[in-house]
Amino acid sequence: MTKKIVLTLMLFLVATNCYAADKYWVGGGSTANWTATGNTNWSNTDGGANNATAPANGDNVFMKSSANCVVTPGIALLRSFNMTGYTGTLSGTTGYISVLGQGATTVSCTLGGTITWSGAASYLRIYPTGSTAIVNFTTNGKTIPGLFVGVTGTAGTVSLQDALTVTGNILFSSGVFNTNGNDITANGFVSNYTNTRSLTLGDSVITLTGTGVSGTVWDFGTTTGLTLSANASTINCTSTEGGTKNFLGGGATYGDVSFAGFSSGIAGTWSVTGSNTFADLTISPASVSYSNALYFPASTTQTVNTLSATGTSTSRITLLSSTGFTLVDADGGTNENDYLDVIDCTASPADTFYYGENGSGTRATAWADVPEAPPASSAFQIIVMGD
Repeated sequence: MTKKIVLTLMLFLVATNCYAADKYWVGGGSTANWTATGNTNWSNTDGGANNATAPANGDNVFMKSSANCVVTPGIALLRSFNMTGYTGTLSGTTGYISVLGQGATTVSCTLGGTITWSGAASYLRIYPTGSTAIVNFTTNGKTIPGLFVGVTGTAGTVSLQDALTVTGNILFSSGVFNTNGNDITANGFVSNYTNTRSLTLGDSVITLTGTGVSGTVWDFGTTTGLTLSANASTINCTSTEGGTKNFLGGGATYGDVSFAGFSSGIAGTWSVTGSNTFADLTISPASVSYSNALYFPASTTQTVNTLSATGTSTSRITLLSSTGFTLVDADGGTNENDYLDVIDCTASPADTFYYGENGSGTRATAWADVPEAPPASSAFQIIVMGD
């Protein structure tokens, strides 16, 4: 699939020039399909007659009418896409809408109207083609089925202007993606590539719902070519399914990361790969009477400022590895928890991590149940008597 995208992009760069045409969706075509022919739904002017040629590679597209539109395969690679003022419904279950920008320009990708567009093979693809090209992406609260940012050979910037909700996955392959601190909700976030790319999350709150067979909510297993700025962000990993869900950290540095208890009524495990650094690492108990486990590979080191992992009597939390990992406290604080079962973990330094009076440790080196109480003070008084 990637080879096809790259070839299409190369053809686009050859075929387009700086004289992009403006195309307006007005409806009235033979069908409501984007690619309908005889008659088409497109006009060359705002509010003009339909049956103009459909948008070609490099055109600017405006949707300002009330006519419904069905996304279909075969849509051209657009320079910009603007749905401001649209009152119709954008639907369909397959196909891509691709926004590339071009040259040293700033263009927009702005959503509007009602969007019911869905499907596992449906994506909004934003590929700024030049290193100085910028696409400002505004969702206006609309939900999209999937988002693909960048492709091999693109180096421009996608700048998120407001909160983003994606029912499927976000795929980030190349270029620059800046969330500008806006919140994101998606099934998963994938950047398991080797292209040069830069992701800036600012103080964004990323909520990942983790639904699907693969079970990977965060896939940054390959960090070659990646610059990640996530220190001030929050990543919340959730799932209504049981089984194993994956957080492929890639040995990166993160802000606050949390793993919620599974709400499916089935015991679940969060599996984290890589030797990572977290500001605050939180594992929450399940809302039902099942355990929530966090698994780390053998011989990895996880560094945290704070570990919050207190379970309940009916929903314990397990921190484990296959043959042992190291948990390091970076700021010298005390991490007190309870109903926490620790298996095959070495704490560093000692006397910083505690599993609680109702917790347990199995091959848990330098862990303890609770901090030792300070020694009792001995108060005494010396009385000097005069003559």
